[in-house]
Amino acid sequence: MFVHGVLSPRDIATKLLEIHENEGLLEERVLKNWLTIPVSEIARKPAIALTRSVNVVEAAKLMRLNKIGLLPVVDNVGKLVNCYEETLLTIYLVNDTRPAKEYATANPLTLSTSDKPTLLDALAIMIEEGIRHVLLEKDNSIDIIDINSLLLAIARRPLEGTLLEKLEKHTRPATILPIDTKLGTIAELMTLLPERAVVLTNQRDHEKMIITARDLLKAISERP
Repeated sequence: MFVHGVLSPRDIATKLLEIHENEGLLEERVLKNWLTIPVSEIARKPAIALTRSVNVVEAAKLMRLNKIGLLPVVDNVGKLVNCYEETLLTIYLVNDTRPAKEYATANPLTLSTSDKPTLLDALAIMIEEGIRHVLLEKDNSIDIIDINSLLLAIARRPLEGTLLEKLEKHTRPATILPIDTKLGTIAELMTLLPERAVVLTNQRDHEKMIITARDLLKAISERP
């Protein structure tokens, strides 16, 4: 297998929004055409890749620097021999006792059910803000959706109506932990959570943060 490019969920979502802007309305025909676009047309080329294996800290630094979640390793003719994936790298933090909040994002973008956001709204926000997760306040609870789940919902029902469905139909309860949780605990959970993200809260101060698999790359690259 030779590596010619790398395709990310963001690339797929960006293409969908591009089609939406050009077409105005995303009819079933247009959405089905989106699903049949060759991967080679959307993937980023050339792929950012290594020609030798490196240690985990070096891999995390490179992935964080280039804002990528997958780092292939190829031989001298471009054949894939290995790869580093951000979520799998988190296992190296399992025994880490540093505070998770040091690597979390404060005041994460949060929508409210009272605003009746749609799947299309969430998708546009993710691309515009350069994020992969959106939180949704529902009564006294917090839900979450990631870009992978959002795209999967659209791909399963490629209809214009799907894009305009209420976001709350597709979110799931966020995993919420105290704000003083350690990195090791987050790392243990990260590979088990479909959304690859945990919300940290401090009820007393009404403080809210989010930590994702991408954030953990920084923690790995700064391991003492």
